[in-house]
Amino acid sequence: MVSLAREKAIEVHEAAYETLLTFNDDPEICDYLLTTVTKDSARRGGVETTAMLLAVLLSSDLKDVEKDVLALLDNLGGTNDGLYSAESLVDGLGAHAKPEDAARLKKLLKLKIYDREFGFRRAMAAAASKIEDPSGVDVLVSMITGKTPLNGEIAADVVQYLADATGQKHANDAEAWGRWWEANKETFKYPASVKHSETRTVARQGGSEYYGMSLYAQRMLFVIDVSGSMAGQRLMAAKRELIQTIDGLSPDTQFNVIAYNSRVNPWQRRMTKAERNTKEAAGRWIMGLEAATSTATYDALEIALENDAEAIYLLTDGAPHGGKIDSPPEIVEAVTHLNRAKRMSIYTIGVGVSAAGQAFDQFLESLAKENWGAYRRVDQ
Repeated sequence: MVSLAREKAIEVHEAAYETLLTFNDDPEICDYLLTTVTKDSARRGGVETTAMLLAVLLSSDLKDVEKDVLALLDNLGGTNDGLYSAESLVDGLGAHAKPEDAARLKKLLKLKIYDREFGFRRAMAAAASKIEDPSGVDVLVSMITGKTPLNGEIAADVVQYLADATGQKHANDAEAWGRWWEANKETFKYPASVKHSETRTVARQGGSEYYGMSLYAQRMLFVIDVSGSMAGQRLMAAKRELIQTIDGLSPDTQFNVIAYNSRVNPWQRRMTKAERNTKEAAGRWIMGLEAATSTATYDALEIALENDAEAIYLLTDGAPHGGKIDSPPEIVEAVTHLNRAKRMSIYTIGVGVSAAGQAFDQFLESLAKENWGAYRRVDQ
C-alpha cells in the first residue's frame, strides 16, 4: 500500500509539473511562483514543492525571470538547508531527464554556488548523466571545459560516464573534450544502449591507492579507528598503509587525518596541502597513535563532515560503541542526513571482518552505498 501511495504521489507531482510548465512564459504566473518560492525557502518549507516551482521558473524564456531565479538560487546556497533545496531542484531535473532539462541545467552553470559548492557540482553531474541524449553530453562537456576546473571525485564520475557514452578516452583533458565535442556535437548520436563501468578507470590521482581503493579526490580525509581491538600488529599495519598512501599524494591535493576511540583526535583543524613537510609531520603523528577503549564512530564522522573534503576514508575493525549514537542503522541515517548537501564520498574499510553479511559488514557497506562511496574488506 505504501509503495502504491508513493507511486500515486509521484504521478500527481509529475502532472502538476507538466501543467505548470505550460505557464512558464506568463509574467504574472512567474511572478506569483517566484513570490511563493521565496516565502517557502525563508520558512524552510516543502523541499519537493519548492524544487518543482524553481524548475518551472528556470524553464522560462523571460529574461527577468531567469535573472531573478538564479539570484534566488545563489541566495539559497548560503545555508545548508538552502543548498539542499537548490540541489533538490537539480535532482528533480535529473529525475525528469528530458532533453529540455539539459538547457535548464546549463543555466545553472552560471551560479556562484556552482563555483563554490562541491555538493552542487556533484548534483549537476549526476543529473546531466541521466539525460540519455546529446544534450546531456553537452552539459557534461560544458562542465569539463568551464571556468571552474572539474577535478577530483566529480571529474572521475563525469569522465568515466562520457567515456562509456561516447567511446572517447580523453581522461580529464578539458581541451581535448572541447575540441572533440565542437567537431562532433552536430552529428553525435547517443547510443541506444550504454554499458556503464562499475569502477572508475580514469582521472585517478597519479595511481595512488588506499587498501587497493583508487583515490580520485583533490581533498581527502582519512579517519582511522584506534580503539583497543586495533592494538598490536593490526594498528601497526594500518599506520604503515596510511603513511604510504599519504606519502604518495600529489602536491596539488589536500588531506587531513582523524584518529578516534572514545575521543576524536584530528591531526589538523582543517585540510592541509600534501607537501613534503606536511606529509612527514603527518607520518610522525600517525606513528605516535596509541590504541585505547571504545569506538565512537559517529562522533568521528560528525567531525569529519565539518571538513571541506570531497572524500572520507573510514577504517575500522569493530562495531560502534561509546559515541553519541551507537546503533549502526541510526548512524547511517544520521550521517547520510548530515551529508545530504555536502555530498562527500564516504569510503569504508572493514578490518578483519569475519564473514560477509554480518551486522558490522552490512553497516559499513550501507554507509558507503548511501554516501557515494564503496566498501572494502581487508584481513589486517
